[in-house]
This record gives sequence, C-alpha cells and structure tokens, in this order.
Amino acid sequence: MPSVSGSREGDGTSRHPVSLGIDPDDLTALRELVIETLAPLGLDGKAVFAALADGSSFGEALGVSAGVIELIYARAHQWFVVGQIERAEALFQALCVLAPASADHWVGYGVCLKARSAFADAAHAFDRAAELRPHWAIPRFHATEVAVRTGAWAVAAETLTAFTERVDADVPPAMIHEMARVGAAIGARGGAAAEAVA
Repeated sequence: MPSVSGSREGDGTSRHPVSLGIDPDDLTALRELVIETLAPLGLDGKAVFAALADGSSFGEALGVSAGVIELIYARAHQWFVVGQIERAEALFQALCVLAPASADHWVGYGVCLKARSAFADAAHAFDRAAELRPHWAIPRFHATEVAVRTGAWAVAAETLTAFTERVDADVPPAMIHEMARVGAAIGARGGAAAEAVA
C-alpha cells in the first residue's frame, strides 16, 4: 500500500472535499462505504480513501504496480485483436479507473465502445484521451469516425481538422487515407474541413 503524502492525521474528510468534488457530508458517507467494501478483501479502506482524497488514482491508492497495469493493458489489447471486444472493453474500463491519466487506456476503451455503437460514451472517452495528450492525433481520428457515424458533420469537421494538425510519423498511413476520404464526404456536405487532409 503506498504511503499517504505527508504525516497527516484524521480521516481525509475535512481537508480534501474539493479534490473529490463531493460535499463533506457525502464524503463522510463515501469514506465509510470504502472502508466497509474493502475490509472483506483485507485492504485498509482508511488508507485507500486518504490516498484518493489526496488525489491519487484508484490504482495508486490500492498499490497496483505499473507492471500490473501494463499486463492488463497488453491483455486488453490482445482480446481486442482477436475480436473479443466485450472482454477487451471490461479491461480497458478497469484501466481507466485504475490509471485514468493514460490516454492510451481511454482510446482503447473508446474504440471498444465505438465497436458496439455506444457513440456518446465513446466520444467522451476520446475527448478524455485528447485532453490527456493534446498533441496526439489518434483520439481525433476516432472522434471523427464517431461524429460521422452519428451525423454530427460540424463536429466531424472540427475533429478532422484537429487530427490533420497533429499528424506525425507515428500515425499509420491507413488512418491518413481514411481521413482524406472522410474529408471528401464532409466537403460534399459543405463542411469547413473539406480540404483538411488532401
């Protein structure tokens, strides 16, 4: 279990209510729920809650190592590649809870959501990935696909432009080609980004 930063006393309910976005009364109830839920697993709920209140991710609060996170990611990717989308989605979703600061986790989760046509949730996942890695083109590629599939042509034009501005040597040529095709479709509908990927 990772140590809580500093040698603080108390239960974390009065010093950090803003970090969790919860008012103090609800925070106290949440603390008790965490303690009760983790006790049968042999985990110190007080320490976990204190770490969460200090801004740690759930994975950090539970002491999940980076190596374990990488293994889960590799397994999620493997399930996706072999077409086991539901299994991949469950693992990517867990990764987004355990280590939410990774844009890769959010893209993986979003791709799974997109595959089962959960477009609103997929768009949220891609937006989160884009926030975490502002210069990465890949979330914009997927966000553009979602926008096109839902008929949100103005959004598609915006995300296509954002994709084009971020294309680098790591972007697969197939994605660039696909976005050129999408640009033509947007152009046919009068979109502002018609020539963004010519």
